[in-house]
Amino acid sequence: MSPWKLQGSMQYLAQRLVLYFGRHAERLSQDR
Repeated sequence: MSPWKLQGSMQYLAQRLVLYFGRHAERLSQDR
């Protein structure tokens, strides 16, 4: 696997995690 492809997949995963946690953070703040 080439480094630039690995870096791209890491950026993609990080972006997905940010969106995922962002949604849950909103839900948690609404529950309080």
